[in-house]
Amino acid sequence: MAKSTIGPVTNIPLSPATVANGFVFISGRVPVAPDGAVPEGIDAQTRVVMDQIKSLVELAGSTMDSVVKTTVFITQKEDF
Repeated sequence: MAKSTIGPVTNIPLSPATVANGFVFISGRVPVAPDGAVPEGIDAQTRVVMDQIKSLVELAGSTMDSVVKTTVFITQKEDF
């Protein structure tokens, strides 16, 4: 089984994404912008997370058109 990790290495021992057998598995993302800020509101936070996912998918050599499943965790059902 071919497996590799992708994405930036941080000071925590987690892989942002792993490629295995042609699939890209992305770990949980949080809405922290590149400048370290957490934007206000679900729309801005969702955009930050989706931009992170897009970057990881593209680093793996794929596109967002190939995404087949996501899982979303929210704290208020009105935000869904």
